[in-house]
Amino acid sequence: MDERETEHGTTKKCSVCKTDKPLSEFYKDISHLFNVRGVCKICSCAHGKEYYVKNKDKSHAHSRKTHLKKAYGITGAQYENMSNAQGGVCAICGKPESVKSRRKHWRLSVDHVTGKVRGLLCSACNASVGAFNESIDILVSAISYLLNAEYKAVGL
Repeated sequence: MDERETEHGTTKKCSVCKTDKPLSEFYKDISHLFNVRGVCKICSCAHGKEYYVKNKDKSHAHSRKTHLKKAYGITGAQYENMSNAQGGVCAICGKPESVKSRRKHWRLSVDHVTGKVRGLLCSACNASVGAFNESIDILVSAISYLLNAEYKAVGL
């Protein structure tokens, strides 16, 4: 067995670097003895970095899908269906995302009261809706201002 009781407490030998280390140097995992993984944090991180470099596209796709599910409760397929239903354009301005932003993904417009996803917006439109505090009254007032404002030279 590779777990040992020492004068400093319980240690474990990493299965990769073969070094005895305190249990605090291992990630927790209740399925293992002493409730820690068999690989130390340093070796685990090194492996993770290697994997990421070799599988960058796969890692990004997995991260995106995980984020969508955790943050918004939707799957990658639901996201793609929403994008297709909108014709691949922003639900407000009608422009494709690639025209308006360097980022590849649409922003999910979320009703912050109900938590429900409304649709997909480009970065600029999503920021604009947020700047107006998602208030229909403020947006109507802004529209009225733009339609009725006379351009006056102030103080000239």
